[in-house]
Amino acid sequence: MSIDWSRRKAYVEPTELRGRSQWRSAGQPLQFALCRAVARVLAREEPPVAFSRRALEHMAALREAFDWVESGKTFLIADAHDSLVWWTFAGRLLNAAIAHVLTGVATKIIADNLAISFTGAVDLASMATAIREKVFNETAEITLPLDAEFIAELKFGECLPAALRDREINARYDCSETLALLARLPMAVIRLRDSR
Repeated sequence: MSIDWSRRKAYVEPTELRGRSQWRSAGQPLQFALCRAVARVLAREEPPVAFSRRALEHMAALREAFDWVESGKTFLIADAHDSLVWWTFAGRLLNAAIAHVLTGVATKIIADNLAISFTGAVDLASMATAIREKVFNETAEITLPLDAEFIAELKFGECLPAALRDREINARYDCSETLALLARLPMAVIRLRDSR
């Protein structure tokens, strides 16, 4: 690779070596709209834009792995014995808030940008019921759990009165709008063959 700074161009050459990230982090949380777009692209037959050969091959592999994805739905899947995954495609912030509300329904709950994983979980039907009752109940209060350490490290947090700081944090991390969008989507309940 070489960079021509005066012309603002970077020149790269193709390689057979696979790339690898040099940092270990989940990165910034993806927003709801972007994650729903991921689901739409996985459900499409044709790519929405022109892809390179490698990108087409990678998309074909992803579509094969996610052949159950349909646009406009979420998917609660029993993918292994004692393991469930709810593919919300809702973003890490909303998924973390939902995982917090579902604390106790499984031994271990992990939320990322696209899904919430449950191990030591109850059966598929009971989990679907818990989601309907604890997440999509009109009286449910779903908020993103923010620990005191996170709040203490906020830039300029010390300069704000506590009430104003709390109001700002609540507004910034409010997930009620995205939860309402998620609640409109039907949830498909799927048991994969080898999950019994």
